[in-house]
Amino acid sequence: MCVNNGKGHMCGCSRGKPEKFLEPCIMLLLFEQTAHGYDLIERLERFGFEPKTQDVGAIYRTLRKLEREGMVKSQWEVSDSGPAKRLYEVTGEGEEFLKEWALSISFTKSRLETYLEEYDKITNEKK
Repeated sequence: MCVNNGKGHMCGCSRGKPEKFLEPCIMLLLFEQTAHGYDLIERLERFGFEPKTQDVGAIYRTLRKLEREGMVKSQWEVSDSGPAKRLYEVTGEGEEFLKEWALSISFTKSRLETYLEEYDKITNEKK
């Protein structure tokens, strides 16, 4: 069981979401299809981000950061039925960012699987 000591999780797990994991998740969803911020909020649930508890501001801050870095670009989409919304899409540089994240996650997954195998082996030996 993960223990939160009031200053954060003692294990550093961030409740199962690695630090900065929001960025590649947003990028992957945008690579799948262009989207507005609100659409992304709902679709992020696939990656364990719960819309009710998610810091909506963090999503928009991340989108602006990714745009400043050239990973995404946006344009205003005007609608007759409501206010204008930004429509975001991945750039070529963003596609490279996604590839790098996939490689990094694959490497980390392998290391975590090794850790869990060793943990199971050692803890079962001690029982």
